[in-house]
Amino acid sequence: MSATIGGPGRPTKLAVFLLGRAGAGKTWLASLLVERLRFHLISGGSLLRSVASSESGELARQARTAIDTGGTLTDEVILQLYGTEIRRVANARKCFDGNPRDLQQFTAICSLLGTHGYDSTSIVGLYVHLDQSVARQRRQARRICSNCGLQTTLEECPGCRARTLPRADDCEANVVLERERWFSEDVTPILALLADQAALVTIDNARPRAEVQDEVLSAIVSRLEEAGGGHDTLGLRRK
Repeated sequence: MSATIGGPGRPTKLAVFLLGRAGAGKTWLASLLVERLRFHLISGGSLLRSVASSESGELARQARTAIDTGGTLTDEVILQLYGTEIRRVANARKCFDGNPRDLQQFTAICSLLGTHGYDSTSIVGLYVHLDQSVARQRRQARRICSNCGLQTTLEECPGCRARTLPRADDCEANVVLERERWFSEDVTPILALLADQAALVTIDNARPRAEVQDEVLSAIVSRLEEAGGGHDTLGLRRK
């Protein structure tokens, strides 16, 4: 069966998948879309950490193991979590950070979106490009709040002022190697599919932050207009 993205129906929304190496800057750009363009963030990492910290039983154990080893939950569990969240915010613009992990998972999530009126013009990939060596340096600077889970580079959380700690999954050599393998073998086919369907926006995140921000906002506003979901409601075209 050939891979396609989306499903039938009039495109009235936009779903953005942030793709790139670990440490490339996906989470920062996801926050930008939330703050400036009113997207709802669906974060694989946040869903995973929420299950690991707030639930008990086998699912929570699997989540904690995945966090500690850099591994993942099964597709069945991931799709269950994503399906619940997609239904909960069915009418919102969505950006996905941290998943999909591979082409099979990507097409399955797109099928879930297709049941809510998304098609190939309302699904887009935002590829955050960063060389492997630079991404590794940025990962080493990442920290996570011990209280609220916010990701930052500061030793004190800018949100709740609690102490931050280095991310455990950024410190283990085997985890780092697995992430690099994952990007090369599992993410590249997703990028190829999106590019083939003219649904891929590539951003070079080695440039100054303000320049990257402006380019991302302009590209996503254009996609919103094409999808019929938001002419320039925030006046970004006039800046």
